[in-house]
Amino acid sequence: QPRPLDFRSTPPQTATMADRLKEKMEKLKIEAEAAQARAERAEAKVREIEEKGHSTENDAQSLKNKIALLEEDLDAAEEELKTIKDRLIVVEGQTDQLERQCKGLEMERNELEDKLDRKEKELATVKKELSETLKSLDDI
Repeated sequence: QPRPLDFRSTPPQTATMADRLKEKMEKLKIEAEAAQARAERAEAKVREIEEKGHSTENDAQSLKNKIALLEEDLDAAEEELKTIKDRLIVVEGQTDQLERQCKGLEMERNELEDKLDRKEKELATVKKELSETLKSLDDI
């Protein structure tokens, strides 16, 4: 039957093997702790990337919403522009008609002014003839 190991009374060769085992265990413990630290850092980095991903998704959705609102504004502005252009066409037509009427009225006014000038000259001539006639009657 094998005897239990007693490190106090072990020969120098066994003590060195135990020391090597302790060193190897210590080394493995340090490696395990380092691996655990790397794993924790990697997990933290994964969480950070996931949060950034969610944030980016939220930003993208927010931008999509803004784009949709801007497109609605653009549609409304285009519709308003079309309405304004239609009204402008109507107003331009009315303006053209009013300008033609104005020219017609100006021509009529000019004709009336010419007629008035002729009538005033005729009146002056008639007044002069009447005055001369009255004067000649007075002389008689």
